[in-house]
Amino acid sequence: MDKTRKIIDDNKDAFPEFQYYHNILDKIEENIEKMPDIAIESCKSLFEGTSKTILKFLGENYQENGRNPDSSDNLVKKAINELSKYTSEFDPVFVQAACGFVKRMSEIRNERGDISHGKSVPKNKNSDHNLSEMVSNVTDCTLSYILNVFFKSAIPNFEENNYDKYSDFNEFLDNENEIGISYSKALFDQDIVAYRERLNNYLSEKEI
Repeated sequence: MDKTRKIIDDNKDAFPEFQYYHNILDKIEENIEKMPDIAIESCKSLFEGTSKTILKFLGENYQENGRNPDSSDNLVKKAINELSKYTSEFDPVFVQAACGFVKRMSEIRNERGDISHGKSVPKNKNSDHNLSEMVSNVTDCTLSYILNVFFKSAIPNFEENNYDKYSDFNEFLDNENEIGISYSKALFDQDIVAYRERLNNYLSEKEI
């Protein structure tokens, strides 16, 4: 998973949140040969988690709980479609292929995953290491490409044009820091990383 590790580490100063995914990358690499189904399930989780994070950074909603939560492939589709608003990198064929790939990983996880649903032993069917190696390689190439677009194209364009989108949050910051000027605008202009971190915390608390 070298490509995904590199793109995450190359952007760790501006996006330290993504360091969290190193734990999942480790789990994938550790289990490709030892427990292939865990590696495949971890690839699915990596796609799902990064898609949620991308949507959250771009201020878009997704359904995680309730009667009709978004499926993994639908989360990937939403994330790519949202990224497409800021770049022309993605074409419909790529979106369809990426979503189909993630959907199949979800099916494998449901059929023979070792973690999420639990399986009695001996399992009726196991994936072999050749399949898990292929899945991890495709995941690495696809996800590193998506993240590169997110870091290099979507976020700069988004941050340039979306201060006014979060009027409630800006008002919250200004009321919390009454310094005679707009604290939220000053933070947005001078330290976008700190602004984004506060915004993410604010949005997370609203979801609780």
